[in-house]
Amino acid sequence: MRKYRYTDRFDDIRKPQLQLDSRHRKVAGVCAGLARYLGVQRVFVRIAAVIALILIPGPTLLTYAITYLLLDKNR
Repeated sequence: MRKYRYTDRFDDIRKPQLQLDSRHRKVAGVCAGLARYLGVQRVFVRIAAVIALILIPGPTLLTYAITYLLLDKNR
């Protein structure tokens, strides 16, 4: 019988880290990374980002740029 380490049991249920998703990116990977982190489809996050960009463009662009600069890239 194999002895499990504490972390072995929870490897498959860990929540993904918030990172840029360079594989599914359209612009910079912020929306795709956020969608993976939240566990929703990428299209919903992108639609929300476009609506926010139309309604409040200044804060949305600033938030997107800061998020892009602060998040690590998915390797």
